[in-house]
Amino acid sequence: PVALANEKEDQMKRYRFLGNVYGEYELYKDLKLKTNFGVDFNSYSRSYYRPSTLPTSLDRVPPSVPEGSKRDKNMLNWVWENTLSYVKTFKQDHHLSAVAGWSAQKESANTSLIAGNGYPNDLVHTINAASAITNWSVHSIPIKENICSLQLFVLMVLLVLEKTIVGEHSLPYLPDGMSVKKTL
Repeated sequence: PVALANEKEDQMKRYRFLGNVYGEYELYKDLKLKTNFGVDFNSYSRSYYRPSTLPTSLDRVPPSVPEGSKRDKNMLNWVWENTLSYVKTFKQDHHLSAVAGWSAQKESANTSLIAGNGYPNDLVHTINAASAITNWSVHSIPIKENICSLQLFVLMVLLVLEKTIVGEHSLPYLPDGMSVKKTL
């Protein structure tokens, strides 16, 4: 157990970046545009090496065949949301409000793995020193592809006369373009 803890190399590195930017701009009097952009980037890397001085389940007595591997994974998720709002007051008791917005999102992952054995000695532990590659793979995976890509997701109009709700219309446009709801 002490040799396993001291001689085996297993290095892992992980980095994560979370960021968000928000802005608001008044296009005209009573008409505002709000935008929000967020990013989540996650990077993982692992290097492993087991030297010939350690036994394996097949080679119970050293020397054994040394093994090494290198694994990398990067994930990226971004989301961009925009809303346009209009708020107007007439004669102090009459209010008109409208909100429209859309959202776009994408998440993807890239992974790679390479493993090998047959290192000539225990001095160089990098994967390029292996004499045989035993496993390898490379993947690029789109996990979520433009979930609400440039689609109008909500439109609400609210009219208030003398502090009484006269009408409300909600028109959410969904990806199928068929969902419309009206209430009075």
